[in-house]
Parts: sequence; C-alpha cells; structure tokens
Amino acid sequence: MKHLIFGLVMLALFALTGCSKDEATTTIPEVSAEVLETGTDFIKLSIDITKAESGSYFCLPAFEKAPTPGEILTKGKLLKIENKKQEVKIDSLEQETDYIIYIAARNATEVKTINIPVTTLKGYIQDVTMKDGWIQYYGDFYKNKVGYYMVALSDGPISNTGLPTRVGDKALHLFIGDAIPLDGDNASLKTGTYRISDEHEQGTADAYNCKFIISTAVENGVSTAGYTYRFVDGTITIEYTGDNTYSFLVDAKIELESGEQNIRCSFTGKLPFTNQDPARYNPLRENITVVPKGLSGWYTKSSNGEFGTYNFSLYNTPIDASGFVAGAGEVVMFTLLAPYSERMDIEKLVGTYENVVISEPGSTYTPPAIIAGMYSYFYGMYAPQGSFYSRYNDAGQIDLLGLFIKGKVVITKDGDNITLKGDMITIQNKNVKIEYTGSSTSIVDFSQSSSPLMILNHKSGSLSKAIPLRKTFTKPFYL
Repeated sequence: MKHLIFGLVMLALFALTGCSKDEATTTIPEVSAEVLETGTDFIKLSIDITKAESGSYFCLPAFEKAPTPGEILTKGKLLKIENKKQEVKIDSLEQETDYIIYIAARNATEVKTINIPVTTLKGYIQDVTMKDGWIQYYGDFYKNKVGYYMVALSDGPISNTGLPTRVGDKALHLFIGDAIPLDGDNASLKTGTYRISDEHEQGTADAYNCKFIISTAVENGVSTAGYTYRFVDGTITIEYTGDNTYSFLVDAKIELESGEQNIRCSFTGKLPFTNQDPARYNPLRENITVVPKGLSGWYTKSSNGEFGTYNFSLYNTPIDASGFVAGAGEVVMFTLLAPYSERMDIEKLVGTYENVVISEPGSTYTPPAIIAGMYSYFYGMYAPQGSFYSRYNDAGQIDLLGLFIKGKVVITKDGDNITLKGDMITIQNKNVKIEYTGSSTSIVDFSQSSSPLMILNHKSGSLSKAIPLRKTFTKPFYL
C-alpha cells in the first residue's frame, strides 16, 4: 500500500513538472500602438510588435462590425516584423468620423490583438480671422421676449451696411438672441455659447439670418455682388470683457449646392455699438426733482376683487380742454395697486407703496404695490405705461423718458386733500423726486365703467415718428 501511494505522488509530481515546462516555452506576441497625429482625412500612428512572426491591421468606421483575429491577419495590411517601432499612415478617411484600428500579431502558437479608437478632425472650407465689424441691438424682434443683436464682421474694412468693401473679402452676419436688457442703449451680449437654430429662443442664433458672404464685386467702396451662404447649424462662442470688447468663435455648417460644409471664423476686438430697437426712447440721464402744478387720476377695480387700481398724472405742462398735453413740461405717471373696494375709497388709497412689480399677463398682485414703468407696443405704436417720468417738448411730444423700476410712494390725506410724495429710481439708475398736495376730487371713479379715459396721454396718432411693426427678411437684412 505504501508503495502504491508513493508511486501516485511521484506520478503527480512528474505531471506538474511537465506542465511548467510547456508554459515556460509558450511565447505570446507583444503589441502596442500610439497615435502620433490625427488629421481630417488621415491617422498616423506608431506600432511596436515583438515576439511575433507576422502582423496586420484593419481600420474601420466604429459602427461597422469588428473583424475576427483571423480576418485581421489574412485580409488586413501587413506590418513589418523588425522588433522595433514602425510608423503607419492611414489615408482617405472621412472627417469628423469615429474609427477603430484593429491590430493583430501572431507566432507559431499564439495570437495577440489590440484595438485603437480614433476620431478624425473636422475640416473647414473657410477658416477666417475677422478684423473689423460692428454690433447693433434690435430689441424684441420676434415679439417673444428675446432681445436680438446683429453682429457684422469682416476680414477687411467693413461698410455700415455690414458688407465687405474689397473684392475677395469675407463677411459674417450673426443674428443672436439674448436676454432683453434693461437699458437698450447700453446693451451687450453675454459671455456664453449660442446654438445656431430656427427656434428663436434666448441663447440661440437665428439660422435664417446668419450668413457667410464672399465678395466678388465692389462699387463705390461697397460690395455689390458675391456669394451668400446661409447657416445650417453650429455654435457661436462669445466672450464679453466690457466696453463693447468681444471675442467670437464661430464653428458652423453652411449650405452649398454640393452639400453642407464647415466654416470657422474668429474675431477679437472692440465693436462699435448702436441701438436700433424700434422701442428705443431717449432716457433720463440725470437726477431730478419734479414740481407738479396739477393732478389728474382715476380709479378702477380688478375683476377678481384682489385690488383697486389708481392711475395718477402729476403734471406741470399746459393741457387742452380735453385734458391732453398741449405743450412743454413734465408729467409723472403712477399706477398704484391699493386694497380692493367696490367703489373708490380714498381712505384705502392712503399708505406707503414700495413694492414695485412688473405687469405681465397671468400675474397675481398683492397690494399695496407700484406697477413698474415699461415701454410697450400697442395700437400701432410704442408708448410708456405703468409708472414713469416723461418730458414733453413744445409740440406736446415726449422727448425724454424715465421708467421706474424701484422706489417708494407715500400718500397721506387731510380732509379732501391728498399729498403724494415719490422717491423713484429709473432703469438707468436715476432718481426722480416728486411731491404734490391737491384735492382728491380730481380723481375720477371709474369702478362702474369698463372704459376709463386716458387722461393726459397722447391723442391717437400724435407721435411724430412712425415705428414699423416688424422688419421683414424677404430681402437681405442689410441691403
């Protein structure tokens, strides 16, 4: 029995010794690779193969089925086996495409494979550094509460119409939507990346009005003919550093007859700015104290019983028999939300108002409150509404506005007289102080009427300058 056990143990030892010897003689090929350079249509890499008799590689788009090791070795491109690194260049590739390079090496008994993922670069048919340009603000162009800016750039001197001034020069038109600024005269695009699209949203550029232009003819210093390419998609990266100084990087696809192609344009510098907003007004630029000579107002009630509205005009202008402004002077308008009453109740008007709120459809309001000033479009014209300061010229037309966005109004009562004291701040951060004492009988109760008069506002059609409803792009924007 002892002899049998000893024999089995020795047999097992011989078997283990045999396995170790086989493993020691097994050689696995060694394969490594490094991407040296990637272009729009090529990939250059270094491949190192040792302990192998042969090697090959395949380069296929990443979406295609991966080849087997045998397919790589039999159908791939052969590699030299020199026990040192070798450079390989793979040509005729598509730009902006994901590829996988499959590499295999073999010896008499073993096969080794590795996969190298690579993406080719984006190519540009135009890569232009812009040197001149300007920026204009067009306000709420699409009436969707997005402020639009037109940026015109060129690689040479640019005209005031945004076109090149020399044959062969390029120009770029960008129509970019951002938040509506409080002060259009000091508007600027914010730092960020804007997506080119047709959606007309804040943070996008309007694809239809973004163009790349190449000039082919010039007359009187302005391009008169050339090629215009509209944008399909892409991004506009903007950095704003203040004082109308910007950096732009445009990476976009344009539409050609042969298909879509990439362009890249850059600009860094200061851009002259103008405010082309049709809702633009001449803003108050100094602190003032207004001394009124009269007060006119009316009361209405909300339909849901939440508040009563008092509209006041405090004025030192002449007025005509109908109560309209008839000459030079100043008018301060207040729209105050007081506690609700079925009919006008001056006692409920008395109090302190310092919550300034914006009037918007669907909003709810808690009195006491002041409706902020705004310059809005209605009945074919832009006009101030809410609470604001206005200065009139001799023709009875507004030539200066201050829209109130914060401040305080205090109203007290003594018998039939009320005293209104206002200390308001405009959008441009200018202070307007006002104080007036007068009879409350000058306030008319319209709580039972659906159509109060517009006391002391302009008569219809009295504006001297026609303002278009909306510009159209049926023709080129600048031509």
